[in-house]
Amino acid sequence: MTTSPAASGPATAGQYLAAIAASLSASGFTSRLTQTGGTPVLTVAAPGAGPEPDTVCLHPDPYAGPGPAPQFDCTCIWTPAPGASPQATAATIAAVLTALRPGRT
Repeated sequence: MTTSPAASGPATAGQYLAAIAASLSASGFTSRLTQTGGTPVLTVAAPGAGPEPDTVCLHPDPYAGPGPAPQFDCTCIWTPAPGASPQATAATIAAVLTALRPGRT
């Protein structure tokens, strides 16, 4: 079986992001799936510790080569809890990155 670049294009990415949105909704998070220049973009915002909401934005990585699954670019913007140490912030970042590593469950 071969996979062409089109197999992991915007339509597949849009379906994947829609499934993420549905899962987030089931967990009580509100998200928004939009199209920007034909590219699906999932944006999730939740009340944060700072004046702005914590925000996560996912979209297909425009620089990723073809692969067996969609590859995404993720931007996370959040304000750590008041008084959070740099070590606690680093631990949060490490936990997110560890959860997203291929082959990890």
